[in-house]
Parts: sequence; C-alpha cells; structure tokens
Amino acid sequence: MGILNWRLNGRRRASPHSSRELEALAQEICRLSPRLRLLPRYAQRLAPHLGTALDYVRTLIAGIPAPREASPQAWATDPYVHACFGTPHDVQLIFSRSADLQQFFETSPDATEAFAVLGMDMTEKRTLGVGLEGDVMRTDVLQTIVNFSDHQVRLCGRDKPALCRQIEGRMLDQLALQGLASAAAGGVGRDRRLQEMALLGKRLRFLEGEGEGVGMRAMLGGAAAPDPDEQARLRAQLAEGDANARTASVSKDSVNALESQLLSLQTTFSDAKSYFFIERRHIRLSRMNVVTGEDSMSPSDALEFTTASIPGDPPATRTFLLVRIPRAVMLTRMRLLEEAERYL
Repeated sequence: MGILNWRLNGRRRASPHSSRELEALAQEICRLSPRLRLLPRYAQRLAPHLGTALDYVRTLIAGIPAPREASPQAWATDPYVHACFGTPHDVQLIFSRSADLQQFFETSPDATEAFAVLGMDMTEKRTLGVGLEGDVMRTDVLQTIVNFSDHQVRLCGRDKPALCRQIEGRMLDQLALQGLASAAAGGVGRDRRLQEMALLGKRLRFLEGEGEGVGMRAMLGGAAAPDPDEQARLRAQLAEGDANARTASVSKDSVNALESQLLSLQTTFSDAKSYFFIERRHIRLSRMNVVTGEDSMSPSDALEFTTASIPGDPPATRTFLLVRIPRAVMLTRMRLLEEAERYL
C-alpha cells in the first residue's frame, strides 16, 4: 500500500466535516514531511484548509462518469471500449498484464469483478484519409485521428465506493505534494533552514519516483520508471537525515522552515482548484477513431473523456476511465507467458 493509505471509514458526512476526520487526514498528510509534527497544533491548524480541499475533491469525483464494463464482448457494443482498444483481445491482454489487478483478484478470491481506473495517453494526429465531401468519395480528405496508448491500471477496488475513496486519497496526495514542492522550491535562509528544505526536496523526489500510492501519477501512470540506484541513494540520504533530525535540537531556523511548509500546505488546500483539476472533453468519433462533425453522414458516437492535468516536474496530462473488469476476463499467468512467447 502507499504511504498515504487514506481509509475514510463510515458514511460520508455532509460539510462541515468533523474535526476528528480532518485532523486524522492532517496526520496522514504529515507522513510526507514527518517533522511537521514538531509544530504545535499542526493538525488543528491544517484541518479547516483540508475541509475546503475535501469538498472540492469530492465534487470532482462526483462528476466522473460511471464505470464501464471492460471486456472483449464490450468492445463490440460499447463505443468507449472500442475507441480505447484496437481489438477485443487487446482489452483482455492489457487488463491481465496489470500486476495490481492480478494481485487484487488473488487476494480477493470471492470477488467476481473489480472496479479500477484505466489511465491512458490520448493523442491526435492529422492525416489524409478516405472521406465524403458532399456526394463525392475522396482519398485525400484531411482527418484527425485519435489514438489511445500507454494503458495502465494501478488502482482497483471491490466496488465503486471503495474505488472512489482511493481516488479521493490520491487527489489529496497530489495537492499535498504540490504544496510541499512549493515550499521546497521557495526555501531561503540560513544553513539550518536550507538543510530542512533540502531534505524535503529529496523526500519529494523519492516519493514521486517510487510511484506507488502517492499522488495522481501513482493512479494514472505515465511517469518514467524510477532509477533504482538513484532511489537507493535517496532512501539512504533520507534515513540519515531523519536520524540526524531526531537527535538535533529544533533551532529557530528549522521551525521557520517547518512553518513555511505548513503555510504552503494551507495555501494549496485552501485554493485546491488552482493547483489541480480535471476536464471533460466532448468528441465525436467514428468506429475508426476519426473525429467527425455533428453534421457528418458517417456513423459516429458522441463521447466524453475525462482528463487530469497533473502538476509536477514535468507536468503531465492523462485521460482516464472508470472500468469494471469481470474476473473471467483475466488471463492466467501461464497464458500471459504464452502470449509473450508469441512475440519472441
């Protein structure tokens, strides 16, 4: 599980949120920068700002379209599945290759299906193709073709509410990472404060490099694989820095650096919509993924795709769908090996 394993048990409460819920979230967030716990009343000071972010995040999640069945059979009938995958077999193969999905079914033997987030790169290409211009069929018509690639499934749950709770956690993760990154980038002062911010910068690079359970990149994929040697060096440096921090006295400069981190988190959570958002894009596609107009005579479907703009260095944009995967779709590990051998 990730470092921020957001477990919000019980039914969701109407705003205003309970202080217990928000302070528990604040304590989880401070695992990203553990020395924030040295500040007096850190959780209480962060809680009201978290309430604002939580309302915003839940509004975003409520607007995400309902899960779609992801199966080879759905490829023929569901225009979304057809648009995102080249063949029915691609549907089965991509989901079967997800280690997180495989692990979910292995650890949930009674589950007949899983709910998951499918992250993808969505690109457009202008090209010449066959099309009607008036009543004349031409072979040099300028067309826009939409392509979906780099399919990744990392986040899954037993049902939609469980999946949405995980999505909520990843969105809050992302806001926390952004707030701490802003503090690290703006770190100035004497040696002690610079050391505090340098340690924070290393921690953030480590967390984002791990890519497991932290932020939207961990949910939607798309990040480059972390360098194992670099991650090992960062892990060792963090361990040394944390050990030194536990034995050192808390100087005034250190307190100032931690206060800067807390202030940056407060600012980010209070204005969450300026730091993270998702967009809906309406597009009409033919069965060959060619963009068509409303007045086109070619058979096409009006689709709506959800895209997340992820801040960071570098920033990223990923299109995603909520999907429901029947257990019967999943290939066994032996079948996956046989599929891999076919390409050798």
